[in-house]
Amino acid sequence: MAQIQSGRLETTRKTNRKHVQQLQARSDPSAVRKCPKCGSAMVLRTAKRGANVGKKFWGCSAFPKCRIVQNIK
Repeated sequence: MAQIQSGRLETTRKTNRKHVQQLQARSDPSAVRKCPKCGSAMVLRTAKRGANVGKKFWGCSAFPKCRIVQNIK
């Protein structure tokens, strides 16, 4: 718990605005997304087989080298 508290930024208008911008960018479907593992762009893809056929998801553009996927909420 102490490590979390020590890593927090000071609560100011500036940090609050930056936080809100990050949240908005994360929920914007047209925003450029980066892979958390390799930093490549994430691409909107559609599942072609399996239990999720037809459903969309974010996949790393470096596939098959990087296999990170994110579900759309």
